[in-house]
Amino acid sequence: MNYSKEFAQIFELQRKIFFVCPSSGHIVRLSTCHISSKKKADLDWLSKIEKKESTISKKECEWKEKGIEEQNKRGRTISRKLLTSFDNVFRPNKLSVEEAFIVGHPIDYVAFNGLKNQDVKDVVFLNKKGRKGENELRASIKKAIKEFRYRWATFRIDEKTKRVIEEE
Repeated sequence: MNYSKEFAQIFELQRKIFFVCPSSGHIVRLSTCHISSKKKADLDWLSKIEKKESTISKKECEWKEKGIEEQNKRGRTISRKLLTSFDNVFRPNKLSVEEAFIVGHPIDYVAFNGLKNQDVKDVVFLNKKGRKGENELRASIKKAIKEFRYRWATFRIDEKTKRVIEEE
């Protein structure tokens, strides 16, 4: 049985049925009308299933968001405890693990002394001894800092992705 053909015939038939709208008094074609009622219609089986699916989807999203937040919080707590437990870099330099950030290359860490209190006293670059080429690069960075060859720059990217640097 060809249901799609019968379905098309139903819509074809609806184009030929006209009635007078009780609200506006206009003549309306059945195929173009939007039937509504002040009373909410009872849910049919498909609407019930869709409602349950929607509820389940919302709960899944909530659980995922809650789970991700909890995992992030737990991860931060664990990483701080681990860093603090074998901290032989930051504490001896009178710095807090929470104020230090991994850069990786060419500097290992940058620490903002006083960041927790919103009053940064100084910025500290921390490095571990590296290979020969790395030590030369880091020495040139150290020299640039000692000779005050640095600047503060703020940049923004405009809508056309052109990078604009504004120096302060």
